[in-house]
Amino acid sequence: MEKPLEQRLKDLCDEQPFHIGFSFINLQTGGFFNRFGDEIVPSASTRKIFILACVLADIKAGKLNLTDHFFIQKKYQDNNSGIFHYFDPNACVISLHDALVAMVAISDNACTGGIVEMIGLDRLNKYITSLGFNQTLLRYGNLSASAHTPARVETTNVTTPNEAAAMIHWFLKGSIDEKEAVHIGLDSELCNLALKILLMQQINYRLPFHLPVEARVAHKTGTRSNAYNDVGIVYKGEHPLFILAVYTFEVPEMIENMPGKYVASDLIARLCRSCYDSFEDVS
Repeated sequence: MEKPLEQRLKDLCDEQPFHIGFSFINLQTGGFFNRFGDEIVPSASTRKIFILACVLADIKAGKLNLTDHFFIQKKYQDNNSGIFHYFDPNACVISLHDALVAMVAISDNACTGGIVEMIGLDRLNKYITSLGFNQTLLRYGNLSASAHTPARVETTNVTTPNEAAAMIHWFLKGSIDEKEAVHIGLDSELCNLALKILLMQQINYRLPFHLPVEARVAHKTGTRSNAYNDVGIVYKGEHPLFILAVYTFEVPEMIENMPGKYVASDLIARLCRSCYDSFEDVS
């Protein structure tokens, strides 16, 4: 199954005038293939998968609690992602649990900035490196509205398709095997919470967009003006089928009279549908 699928995905990518890297993991057979899977690219908000893991590891270690009060801070409201940049920072207090949900499900950057401040960039990068991810680097915790310029790998937050796919795979493995959860500093309950939060994702016009109604996707998108990404676990009902991480980069503003952001997002959806259709016999 994997060889024809791999060629199909690569053919779809070759049609486009911008960089496309992806990583595919078959959760039924363990099969794996990639295209530019180890090439460093802007992570954009897919970095929040790594942030989520680090916070949950600190919760497991007793440093934080899901019920801790989380304050929306004015200094992190200069952005256009999510909803908490609209809220009164002097009156808005939520739980850490709800801040994590907002960070992932609606990619809220007011929450993200405060969460990264809470755990610290040094702690976050040391945690990422401790998992063996040596190409993922977070240089800053929050992206202001004024900073939405084209991303450059030398100055922005970065990762690779293979490392992003591996991070989300640890959540799945840890959710069913306590020993796997320990590898990332969590337990199975916290890994299941991570998957639950990723399944709450509300930005669904990439990986899930062309999938049938029985499909579910635990995923996180990432967007910059020249980079459109998505990484997730695709389920048929309750059955996890595959992991797909897709990273596009240096996407032109317009491609043959179509917005580049539409072309890139639709490509991600088509790649995912091709993968899904290769699992026709899974019930």
